[in-house]
Amino acid sequence: MNIVNSFLFYLESIKRLISGMTTYRSQFILKFLSDLTNLALSIIFMKFIYAVSPGIPGWTFSEYLVFVGTLYSIMVLSDIIFTKMPFELEEIIEEGNFDNILSKPINSLLQLMAKSFDVERIFSLIPNLVILIYGLMQINNGFKIINIVTYLTFIILAFAFYYSICIILCAITILMTRSYIIGALINLLENLSYYPLTIYPKSIIFTFTFLFPIGLMAFYPSSVLLGKITWFYILPLSGVTLTFASISILIYNLTIRKYVSAGG
Repeated sequence: MNIVNSFLFYLESIKRLISGMTTYRSQFILKFLSDLTNLALSIIFMKFIYAVSPGIPGWTFSEYLVFVGTLYSIMVLSDIIFTKMPFELEEIIEEGNFDNILSKPINSLLQLMAKSFDVERIFSLIPNLVILIYGLMQINNGFKIINIVTYLTFIILAFAFYYSICIILCAITILMTRSYIIGALINLLENLSYYPLTIYPKSIIFTFTFLFPIGLMAFYPSSVLLGKITWFYILPLSGVTLTFASISILIYNLTIRKYVSAGG
């Protein structure tokens, strides 16, 4: 199946999911309120920290709002599009339907993405964007075009990195069928992203930049937008992300081959 047909397949699958939103309206509203409450509590906690202490070194409260708004927006959008992939795959394998996925003339990862689209979290993106915009309005220091472009590029790289993690977790799921570490690994990734890299030692900063680029989840996008770093970081981080994505796809393809050769 060519790229156009694959894209149309994905859009049609999402359209069917969205059309069923009204069926689960109460569940949808409860999920939105839950996300909104958790976000509000996080902001209140950070406001308290800044009220009783200097806060995070090198970051004003408004700047940290930009950081948090960026981080949560990336996480929620990732949750909507692909974070549920390994969990969806786990159910498919347990139900004995993974062979059906592989037999279709559509990329198996694309099929998993279509099945994993989380309609319930669509409106959860709104409060995160509000926090981001509010933080930017509080700073209002005239953002440079090059910084805005680099900010958006870093966000794309962040999605690519997070998606690569999900691909690796899918490979682990195929090998182990039921892996209890998947949720723990995703939570760990998110927890490590909650604070700017500047609070960590230089060795950790290097690791989270050039080996396991967690810094893309919020630190580098928000830092370049706020003028804390230059756009030159886009070159090495693009290379690191491309390498990480290539490795994840290689691992997944090798796992699929092993699965097929073993007769499923």
